[in-house]
Amino acid sequence: MEETKKNIVIVGYPKSGTTWMSKLVAELFSCPLKGNWGFKTDNDPMGEGYDRISSYDCYKSHHTYEEIYNVDKKNIYKIIYILRDPRDIVISGLYFFNFFKKSALINKYLPKAFKKKQMIKAVLFGNKKLNQWCELSWKNHHKGYLNKDILFVKYEDLLQNSKLECQRILKYLNIEKTDEFILNAIEKQSFKNVKKSNNIRKGEIEYWKDQLSGSENQLFIKHLGSSLDYFGYKI
Repeated sequence: MEETKKNIVIVGYPKSGTTWMSKLVAELFSCPLKGNWGFKTDNDPMGEGYDRISSYDCYKSHHTYEEIYNVDKKNIYKIIYILRDPRDIVISGLYFFNFFKKSALINKYLPKAFKKKQMIKAVLFGNKKLNQWCELSWKNHHKGYLNKDILFVKYEDLLQNSKLECQRILKYLNIEKTDEFILNAIEKQSFKNVKKSNNIRKGEIEYWKDQLSGSENQLFIKHLGSSLDYFGYKI
């Protein structure tokens, strides 16, 4: 039965809203969110909605395009990539990652400037020491998914124009839902209802402006200027 399922994989760079997006897509398709792609999903804390009867299953992933088809024997029906301003990823990561793995207490009191420097390194160049999913830079992670039959959804658009983006997602899979159903799904998976998850904190937009210095932002313009411009992020 598992092999007949149409598996939808939601992919994103860490701290891009992948957890929220996965929950929302599973809600929209009335299907189970099975957990993390390529891992044993029994008792996966990411999983929910196992009682939903559907021809679809939904999964979350941070894998690169080169990895995603090789880490699991199950078929992939569709991939949806969630993209977020890399500067906001830096700030979100400050409050999430363990920068000193030997001691959670020491990690808590590490200087914010140190954590920010490590996050900037990860997003711009890759930083395997921080986390296995941060081995690649933000740009190198998403570029493998470009120019393929993959739907890109910007985190910012999903947050600000939820209904429109949900309609895009449904259209991508040729599924029709009423406006009432879509709005109900958005409400169920809104940040106020899913922030209880350890993976979800604030979900704000452009809060890097108050957290990054001018020189730090210049690093992003220098190394990611063309990508920021391509996706419509202010520089």
